[in-house]
Amino acid sequence: MNQIQALIPFVDSANEILIKFPLPIIKVQMSQCAICKFCCQWCAYISDSGCQAPKDYELLEVCNAFPILIGNKDSRWPSFGIEQQGDVYPPEFGAFAVFGRSCQSTQDERQRTIYQLVARLINEGNRHFSIYEQCEDYSIHIRVLDPLKKN
Repeated sequence: MNQIQALIPFVDSANEILIKFPLPIIKVQMSQCAICKFCCQWCAYISDSGCQAPKDYELLEVCNAFPILIGNKDSRWPSFGIEQQGDVYPPEFGAFAVFGRSCQSTQDERQRTIYQLVARLINEGNRHFSIYEQCEDYSIHIRVLDPLKKN
């Protein structure tokens, strides 16, 4: 299976990075999360009925986007873009698919290829699209929304 290289932001013929601000909103729903729950196990907002985080919870954007994040692709850890903590996205940052975490989905080559495709599309300047993948043992639904459009 071919891997899609999504680690370098794409530039147009004028050598301009195509990802624009405000950044697109990424919403990822994976069937594996209900089984694994690794990411949420320490969160105070997790309950038997799922995530109870308020809409203004500052890390909710990161939770929804995992494992496709916006951050510094040259760094080991992503930038979470929390301005109050001085962690802001510079224009040269782009989307990337997370590697090496404990997420079961990122350990599955079939699923990781989907995340890399989405990161590549975002880095190419696509700001509004949806991808759905279903196999016998998993399903993934990814929505990328342009905050400047009515979604």
